[in-house]
Amino acid sequence: MGLWHRRFSGGEYDVHIFYLVVPIAVAAFLAGMVGISGGGLIVPIAVILGGIPIRRIAMGTNTFLVLASSSMGFLGHAVNGGVDWSLCLIAGIVIIAGSQIGSHLHAKIDEKNLRIGLAIILTFAALWMVVRTIV
Repeated sequence: MGLWHRRFSGGEYDVHIFYLVVPIAVAAFLAGMVGISGGGLIVPIAVILGGIPIRRIAMGTNTFLVLASSSMGFLGHAVNGGVDWSLCLIAGIVIIAGSQIGSHLHAKIDEKNLRIGLAIILTFAALWMVVRTIV
């Protein structure tokens, strides 16, 4: 009970629902309170506690969260007339190019190395926040 068996892209994995509900709800609530997408909190929770594969599933979830959060922020600024459309065009071109390059690189990296990279990035971010809090 509380185990959700999933098949995706030729692979299978089990999601531990009961381990995810409360931590993700708390992370999403806190992220929403400070105005961030929460992917930096939710993806590690999903990978570590839920058993969700980092490749494709967790990364795709993070991408969706960023899309939803940034879209709402953009709409808020667009409604109030605070959008620099020339900057949007430049940023859009760079984002599309970066997403294409990133998706091709992501497909070539082993899942173990993705986990190590995520751990390094999260450790660096945590240390950076501690340093910024102290200084």
